[in-house]
Amino acid sequence: MILAAILWGTGNVALQTVLVHVGPFTAVGLRSLIAALVFIPVLRTTSRLNGLVAKPARLSAIAASISFCVAVTLSQIGYGLTSVTNAGFFINTTTVITPVLAWVLLKQRPHVIVWLAALLILAGAMLMSGGSLHGVRPGDAICLASAVAYAFWMIHVGEYARKGGDASALTLLQFSFTAAITLPLGLTFEQVTLARLAAALPELLFLGLFATAGAYYIQIVAQNHTSASEAAIIGSGEAVVGAIAAYFLLDELLTATSASGAVLVSAGIVLVQRPAWIADWLRGRPQEDMRSLSFHGSAASRPVPVPSRRVKPSYTRRTE
Repeated sequence: MILAAILWGTGNVALQTVLVHVGPFTAVGLRSLIAALVFIPVLRTTSRLNGLVAKPARLSAIAASISFCVAVTLSQIGYGLTSVTNAGFFINTTTVITPVLAWVLLKQRPHVIVWLAALLILAGAMLMSGGSLHGVRPGDAICLASAVAYAFWMIHVGEYARKGGDASALTLLQFSFTAAITLPLGLTFEQVTLARLAAALPELLFLGLFATAGAYYIQIVAQNHTSASEAAIIGSGEAVVGAIAAYFLLDELLTATSASGAVLVSAGIVLVQRPAWIADWLRGRPQEDMRSLSFHGSAASRPVPVPSRRVKPSYTRRTE
């Protein structure tokens, strides 16, 4: 998830600059098409192109694909209607929305440390946006809606992984579905020319190969080993990476307020990865006794079994 956050964060620069050349529907459609083309040979080499998704996971795959399409499209539109800092703040509210939805829909009650980490990241994202939001814009509401869609997507991806779904299959399915929906909209409502496409090609290739194909595939694989809430929190590190990338590539200044926000976001990510250590410090109990601390639903947080010598059971018939 940290690697995915790095890819998303660096992709935020391209997410902004690509809109200079093409519209949001065209950008989303082409990056999704590029990402889908990457995964066709992956599935072909593993003989999984036929019958992409196993029956138990099909409903989750459909729901995840729809949520993904809505989330990335709203995000791309929002970036064109508000500032990058405001967009980053509202989209990072996913860290709080996801635990709430997981609690309501899946009865997965997040550990108190998850809530604390989510609030830290929310406060950090606010500081990274300058410490205040200068007037609510239509783009802000669109980015908030995108955050809700991303939260639903993470929950459906978690359910898909729990039902034994293949990560490559879902990756190809959601990218293909998004391209099929957004490309016709872009060709119908946006100005698309060969000159514009050529100018946007570097950003589209980076977004398609790394920030889309690479990052989202890593996200799906990672959710085989962690809960949706923890994935949302760790993935929010893209805000920090994006600020660093913007500093070097776009000459955007990193103020003291923004830097303190980045520290809070990083602290929240570290916090959710060290629940046993923190609980040990708070309760004054030996760390060895805290291995059973659970995040209520996370596959990665189940109690770690203590190695012991296995005793071969006896199958001798007991006689009266």
